[in-house]
Amino acid sequence: ADLPESSIHLSSVDLAGLSGALETEPVRLSALLTHAVMKCRCAVELELVESPLLAGRRHEARAAFEVGFDENGRINAGDLRLALDGGWFVNDSTNALDRALLHGDAVYGIPHLSLKAQLCRTNQVISSSLAAEGAAQATWAMEEVMRRVAHVTNRSPVEVREKNFYNEESELKTTPY
Repeated sequence: ADLPESSIHLSSVDLAGLSGALETEPVRLSALLTHAVMKCRCAVELELVESPLLAGRRHEARAAFEVGFDENGRINAGDLRLALDGGWFVNDSTNALDRALLHGDAVYGIPHLSLKAQLCRTNQVISSSLAAEGAAQATWAMEEVMRRVAHVTNRSPVEVREKNFYNEESELKTTPY
């Protein structure tokens, strides 16, 4: 087209969220607006206050787990399965999935831990990111494991957490990776 780039002006808006980051959606929105300007040959203003392109949504997660533990709350084995909402197209969802697996153990040295995660394609728009997206969801799941073990063993969650931390005296001193 013969419309000079200097004729196209995009105004940014403040975005809600921890990092204020929408990683790829503004590119799509900008491309649509640029196309409209070129077709109309005039200024185009877009007002989408409730648009998922502007509001975004994070990767929701569901967790399922089975754990084996002793009467003191020490976890000897665990199977943690995570399902992350990947939205209707792959954006940064694969990175979130990787981080969920890398942080699935949180800060706990569980000797026989199996982690599985899957990305679920949904009709949701996933376009916003937390710092280290995926890590928060996996850590939340492991903290829920600790809370439930504490409840079953009638111990405080703090005590159960401390028994399961990575430490120099335990079988696992640090993460396996």
